[in-house]
Amino acid sequence: MSWWLNNNEFTPFRNIINEWYCRDTSKKIRAVFKAKGQAGEHLSPHPPYGYRKDPANPKQWLVDEEAAQVVQRIFDLCVAGLGPTQIARRLTKDGILTPTAYLQQQGQKTTNPVPADPCRWVTETSSGFWGGWNTWGIR
Repeated sequence: MSWWLNNNEFTPFRNIINEWYCRDTSKKIRAVFKAKGQAGEHLSPHPPYGYRKDPANPKQWLVDEEAAQVVQRIFDLCVAGLGPTQIARRLTKDGILTPTAYLQQQGQKTTNPVPADPCRWVTETSSGFWGGWNTWGIR
């Protein structure tokens, strides 16, 4: 077997087989996501800001009333013509916790560290809400 692994003449064939394996795995993963989406299941294990997991059924998401008010406020500010930077400044000024700080306050684990000022919103955070329809409560 070491002859197979060390022989440079077979390297192109190994590369082709590895490429086929990667493509096959990618197709399978996409098929699983497509099937979950068509079945009405959530594709992310983490609900977006404004929702929380149902304690009785973790696959079900419930509206988090406190966070939903912040999401609604961001939407209202956007409709009023404010841009992401202006919205971020307004939320920071009003002392609204960032999504990461809010989740940690609720006892949930997050991948992002909380900044020194947990109420300091940045443009990327306030503009990130428009990435998916789930944030708007539309499915």
